[in-house]
Order: sequence, then C-alpha cells, then structure tokens
Amino acid sequence: MSVTRLVLPDGTRALRKRHAAAVGAVGEAAGLAALAAAPDGPPVPAVLAVEGDSLLLSDLGDGAADDVAWERFARQLAAVHGCTGPGFGFAVTTCCGPTPQPNAWLADGHDFVAEQRLLHLARACRAADAVPASCLADVERLCARLRELVPLMPPVLLHGDLWQGNAHPAADGRIHLIDPACWYGWAECDLAMTRLFGGFPPCFYAAYVEARPPPAGWERRLELHNLYHLLNHALLFRGAYGGQAATVARRWA
Repeated sequence: MSVTRLVLPDGTRALRKRHAAAVGAVGEAAGLAALAAAPDGPPVPAVLAVEGDSLLLSDLGDGAADDVAWERFARQLAAVHGCTGPGFGFAVTTCCGPTPQPNAWLADGHDFVAEQRLLHLARACRAADAVPASCLADVERLCARLRELVPLMPPVLLHGDLWQGNAHPAADGRIHLIDPACWYGWAECDLAMTRLFGGFPPCFYAAYVEARPPPAGWERRLELHNLYHLLNHALLFRGAYGGQAATVARRWA
C-alpha cells in the first residue's frame, strides 16, 4: 500500500491511496461511507474517487489530540457501536491491511467469528507455515466453545482495524477514523484492537464505558478478540506473531 499527497487542479488537497488490489479500495470506500453515515460518529476522510486499486481521499492534515479530543472520540465511537446491522458481516469484502476478510452475512455472531474470522485465518496461517499445527488445533477447540467464552451481543458497525494509527488527529483538532476494515460484529472487537499496539489514553476508555457500558468481563475477553489480529500479523509478517497467536489460542482453548 502506498499513500501520496497531492493538490488537485481546483486547489483541493487530497491523498491518493493505492491498495494491493481493487477489492481493498472498494472495501475501504464502502467502510468510510458506512462510518460517515453513523449518527454522531467520528469524522472520516471524504472519498473523492475510486479508481481501480486506488482511492482519492480528502487530506485531513496532521494535528494533535488532547484528553478532550480523546473523550469526544470515545463517545463518537460508542455512537458508531450503537448502529446495528441486519446480521454479522458486511455488504462487500473488506481488507484488514492487505488481507481480504470474508463478510458473508450470518445471523449468529459466534458462527461468524468462528468461521469467517478465526478459523479462516488460522487455516491460512497454517497453510503458509506461519503458525505451528498446535495453534490451528487450539483455534478449532476454542471456536467449538466460543459460546461459553463470549456472551450474546448484537451486530454493530465496527471500524475493524482500530489500532492507534487509525485514530488520526487531524489539522482541525478532531480525531478522524481512517483505514477501516468494516464489518458488523461485536463491539468488543474494536475495543480489543485499541489495546493491541500501545493502547489509547485512559480517558478514552473511561469516556467510552460511561457512554456505552460493555458486558461484564469485557476487559478479560480483549485478548481473545485480538487473536484474529495476531493471526493476521503472523500471516503478513511471520516472526514472533505466530508464537504470540499460538500462546493466546492455547490459553483460550
């Protein structure tokens, strides 16, 4: 993926973002449209054009976020997580990084996460020799008991790849959501990703929990929800991620 800043003939500042394939551009555009339509949600860059494997987006500029901005962003994310869908999935294939995510609609969240997230990616990792055989076996075991591990929750709109780098403090002083990998799923999945690489400020979590209290035990389950992202990183980057994924899968199996 590459990003280039440019100025359009009419003076508009824009970003040209090139994906590995057209499916990534189409999926990101659909995700940004869904997030933009969420009442009271965080701002997102405007999609100016979709051109094959590329997106033309409004350039947000760069800024800094204080605690007030993070608290506002938390309440806006809680509003996004109030947007329920017709089931678990999404209207188009989306990509988490360059990895396509199958999004065929299912009524059951446990079946969706098991089949189209954890097992799908664990099998891909095993085929690529990115995780040991024991990891796939452990993922299969934990998926078989996923209903015991995760309570019933409705399908809500997710950003899907919500690490700190995708909560962008823009020049206007607001935090914008960028680079989505949207689907309708458990709100805890977004919260989990916020903790994976450094975490968001404590004031973010306090404001989110106040606005939309998660089910009991949510903080403990974040590790389980992040197994998907550890598997994705193992598939993309190999290295220590495969061992980390195997450790988490074994702990929850």
